[in-house]
Amino acid sequence: MRSLVLGAALLGGTLALACQQRRGRPAPSEAPPSPSHPSAPVSASATSPPSSAAAAPLEPPLQPPLEAAPGAPAGVSAPRAPTHALRPLIIDEPTVVGPPAPATACAAGVALLAKSDRLHLARLRPLARGKRGKAALDELRRPDAEFQPAQRGPAVLGAFAYFAAHGQLLRARLDGSAPEPLTHDARPAARVAAAALAGRPAVLYLDSGPDEARSARLWLEGASPLRISTEAAGAHSVALVPSGEELLALSLDARTGMTQLHSRAVAWQDGRLALGLDRVRWVAGPAQSLTELTALGGAKEVTAFIAIERGATDFGLATLRLPADEEQEARSVWRLFPNGIDPAPASAASLCGRAYVLYALPITAAVDSLLRVVLAPLEDGELGAPEAITTVGSLTDLSLATTSGGGVAAWVADGNTWGTTLRCPR
Repeated sequence: MRSLVLGAALLGGTLALACQQRRGRPAPSEAPPSPSHPSAPVSASATSPPSSAAAAPLEPPLQPPLEAAPGAPAGVSAPRAPTHALRPLIIDEPTVVGPPAPATACAAGVALLAKSDRLHLARLRPLARGKRGKAALDELRRPDAEFQPAQRGPAVLGAFAYFAAHGQLLRARLDGSAPEPLTHDARPAARVAAAALAGRPAVLYLDSGPDEARSARLWLEGASPLRISTEAAGAHSVALVPSGEELLALSLDARTGMTQLHSRAVAWQDGRLALGLDRVRWVAGPAQSLTELTALGGAKEVTAFIAIERGATDFGLATLRLPADEEQEARSVWRLFPNGIDPAPASAASLCGRAYVLYALPITAAVDSLLRVVLAPLEDGELGAPEAITTVGSLTDLSLATTSGGGVAAWVADGNTWGTTLRCPR
């Protein structure tokens, strides 16, 4: 059951109604795919939504454009037409890449994290030219019992994957080598974020403190870990992205009735880590236990994405433009969903010279609605018209990564880890 985190008591009646509208979506009537006989993504039938196998452009029923409907909520966007004459990506047919697992798309394919803390790679084959075909990803044939899909996928940076397990921040090579511990204070199974600073790997992670006192910490190779969260702030989810020559550490501080997005600049100066001021860049309503943020770096601004409640009865993906000048106000634009989902993962990457966001949303407002995984371009800080990749019955995670000649998308759904390749138009 999807249950909303109740805010202040004065919202009791309204929030109770929102809880009834946004309960968990039961599994579809179809039997889940067997690991030994994986099925294709949920397809169309007389009673189900149209199949996304053809990767046709999708414009879900979000809401009218601001200028088209009097009284439309401020800061809400409809899918916008591209402002540049760019040819669309070629989205290949999804394929099973392995059992359900903590999985992350990366430049080498899809990295799956086993219970043994070793990485297995569903390798990316050379991308073909021409029309849409089957995804150029190998299938990893290993028993389901080797993986724990409830854990978050690792952060991949270069030839290494970083993840939290057994109270440690760990690093392991993608070739399956044994992991090495980096710190001994990480929250198990929580997602971490990685980026390069001054040619060194940096990892932002959640510490192992109690929920009410959980904080974000930064590990940089060759330096002692630093606490990023201030004493007055907590951390629920983190992201770490380039911002000019620095990194910007983002953390989501989820509290009862309120969620704050914090940012803090991280630099390497005079042989040591230097931290900027902690700043609250955005405030939203209550978050769920699985609410996460993702972000894209940039020299002039960072763009963050959070799927969260917008008021008592709305839910959607917030796109947040965070100027490099932290004195400037952040700007938010919403893409509302027909209903809420939890988890509601999103992932962003630059593909073929353009920023894209991968996310999932319910097809209808029904509590048992199927979910559609879509890819949307980012145009001037707002999401463009999304293109459907697949339709699924249940989803636990997804990710997007840049590769030579395009990208890789991966998602964990319906009893398998899936993936597809995204190719630049020639």
